[in-house]
Amino acid sequence: CRAQSSAANARGAGFSSNGYQDDPITLAAWIYPTAATGSILSKSQDVSEPEGYGFQLKDGKLQFNYV
Repeated sequence: CRAQSSAANARGAGFSSNGYQDDPITLAAWIYPTAATGSILSKSQDVSEPEGYGFQLKDGKLQFNYV
């Protein structure tokens, strides 16, 4: 999936959350999907049980996960 997001083009945009579920968050992206499944925007830790979020396409449908 090829994506251009405003968060990718602005330094630190949308990535200042302390990880609390009630923190406000805004995600925006103009996408041109080249596959039915793929990540659009995500932030997580590189550990076995990461905390973070993901905005992706799964089988052609938008999906958002927040853990």
